[in-house]
Amino acid sequence: MNYPPPPGPQDWEGQPGPAYGQQQGQQPYGYQQPVYGTGPDPYGAPPKTSGKATTSLVLGVVSMVCFGFFTGIPAIIVGMRARKEIRHSQGRVSGDGLALGGIITGIIGSLIGVALIALFIGVIAVGNSVNDVVDRTCDQLGQDQDPSNNCT
Repeated sequence: MNYPPPPGPQDWEGQPGPAYGQQQGQQPYGYQQPVYGTGPDPYGAPPKTSGKATTSLVLGVVSMVCFGFFTGIPAIIVGMRARKEIRHSQGRVSGDGLALGGIITGIIGSLIGVALIALFIGVIAVGNSVNDVVDRTCDQLGQDQDPSNNCT
């Protein structure tokens, strides 16, 4: 009978074969998969979230609620800078969705602010024109010397 020679040091690749009773590819008994992001593990820590992206989103939401373009424009600027930082980080920084959300809510908040200012100016303009019409009407009624008019 011919048996193969026993493996020598040159045959061993640094990885032991399967334990007794295991098939190739199974994890050894008692082995636990490392938890992602806890301590020094072979997968590395998860990427940190960009602070600029979070700031952009907060400013954008605030701009939609109360301050309009006073916080909407900074939300757009900070969001664009955050997205640039995230793109150049090569995966070390995350939060692109937060930055995009900040940009979108900043735009919406700025548009709401501009619309409210336009509405305010329109109300003032209409109010002044109504006062002019009332004054002209009272002047015309006053010329008639009608005591029943209430223009005073």
